[in-house]
Amino acid sequence: MVPMLSERLREARTLAGVKSRELDRLAGLSECHTQHIETGRRPNPETATIAPLARVLGVSLDWLIAGNGPAPEEAAVKAAVEQARQAAKATPAVAPREYPAVQEWPRTPAGRSR
Repeated sequence: MVPMLSERLREARTLAGVKSRELDRLAGLSECHTQHIETGRRPNPETATIAPLARVLGVSLDWLIAGNGPAPEEAAVKAAVEQARQAAKATPAVAPREYPAVQEWPRTPAGRSR
């Protein structure tokens, strides 16, 4: 039996020793994407979702999606994740945008005009 995408993703993530939430963060995905794929809640994720996961894990997209090619080696996967961690540290965090204070309008009783 050929392992499914969810099983291959879990295998690579486990080899790397990374939690699903950290993998999501490193891949630039919102929280729980990896968990939903691994548990089958997202059985057919788009390639745009899978590609960043493959990049962070250092595995080929073809292997992750279809199982084609050799399975990843632990050392290579760990090195790829560490490289992604270092890149994330080097990238400055985006500062939240500051909005000017909102001026409140004088309130009038309902039904009255000013």
